[in-house]
Amino acid sequence: MDRLVKLLLDLKCAVDIDTAVIVSREGKLLKAYPENRDLDDFVQKIAIIMGATEAALMELGKNAPDRIILETGNGKIIITWCGSRALLAAFIKPEADTGPSLAEMDRIAEKIKLLL
Repeated sequence: MDRLVKLLLDLKCAVDIDTAVIVSREGKLLKAYPENRDLDDFVQKIAIIMGATEAALMELGKNAPDRIILETGNGKIIITWCGSRALLAAFIKPEADTGPSLAEMDRIAEKIKLLL
């Protein structure tokens, strides 16, 4: 099994997620869970969200974000960096506890960073 896919499965086992993706900074899908979904538009928008947030903060003279959390009635999308070249994004189900989800995503993102 591909190591990146294994890390997404590890994330799924630890956190109540619907979807998780590893995305290049440019918006290219690198890996996804589940693998059989068409997520091209989703991952492009994830990269755009992170890029736009980074640009907005730079306008204010602030550092790039470590992560972005988008909350909806259906759950949360958490986007975090995996080094400077990739992002990890996950759609967390509404009943999932944010604190442990963030910690697990940080742990998985660090492992992804080492593989890319």
